[in-house]
Amino acid sequence: MRRKFKRHILIPLILLVYVAIMVVMALPKYQESGNWKEFTIILAVSLILIVVIYFVYKRKEKLRDKFNNRN
Repeated sequence: MRRKFKRHILIPLILLVYVAIMVVMALPKYQESGNWKEFTIILAVSLILIVVIYFVYKRKEKLRDKFNNRN
């Protein structure tokens, strides 16, 4: 039986994997420069946006399901 991922889980998960790959690729550059403040700010903003996207999609999906159940 095939399991269907909900959009509010799939999109943030894909973005999280992307951010993890970018962190691994950028880590040597920031280790050389020692500019950890910039690195942590970029990482924190990315993670906050992923969490916001999760909740926005979750709310949107609930509203869609509520609207579809009325009809």
